[in-house]
Amino acid sequence: MLVILVKTNKGVVCLPLLMVKAIIFDSSVLIDIPKDKMRLALSKIVSYYFEPDKFLSDYAKAFKSFQKGLFTEVDFFTEVFKDYDIPMRTVKKVIDTHNSERDKLVKIRRNVMDTVKALSPNYKLGILSNMPREWFLRDAKRLGINLSFFNEVLFASDFKCVKPDKKCFIGICKALKLKPADCVFVTNHEIEATGAGNAGLSFITLGIPDSDFSIDSIAELVTMFEPSNDNIKQLHEVNMP
Repeated sequence: MLVILVKTNKGVVCLPLLMVKAIIFDSSVLIDIPKDKMRLALSKIVSYYFEPDKFLSDYAKAFKSFQKGLFTEVDFFTEVFKDYDIPMRTVKKVIDTHNSERDKLVKIRRNVMDTVKALSPNYKLGILSNMPREWFLRDAKRLGINLSFFNEVLFASDFKCVKPDKKCFIGICKALKLKPADCVFVTNHEIEATGAGNAGLSFITLGIPDSDFSIDSIAELVTMFEPSNDNIKQLHEVNMP
């Protein structure tokens, strides 16, 4: 029987390939968001108008509520700017520049759609993201990520909490109509891998050299999950967000 090595909260284990029915992606293994560059760009944008450190702190605090679905995008920016006595035209200019700079920095990772297309005939696929729904859907459209290949695309806002809370992982498994043990979570965040393990999923990390099991490229999943002749193809039921 073919097996794969995956890391769980109990250590590295051999998982029979036939047990794997779904591969769930953290959105950050599909889309690269360079947080340090984003923070620097945002600091430069607002430094002309006010002291950036407080603004960045306000932004981060409001963003957590935005992630959880407690704020709409309009609510988010309203909260960020509430303590600053500046004209609305200036607020609009900062927001427009913010969105423009974000579009320049946020990129699709290599081999994403080729990998997704190769895996989709044999496995249910999901995305579980901490990103605000509005931003991810805009990014996916702009970057050419075809969400019709995914059975479920769910967000922290769907559960009113953020990963690594295990409610997020259990929630997407339920949406896929699978047990956590049937699912593998792929992420480039160690803390989210731990959260997946705590929820009963196996997991693989991307680009974390000191992890017990890590891959360097998302394309490695194609070889890793190549189905044996005995595999039964999964029914591909698409549920668009």
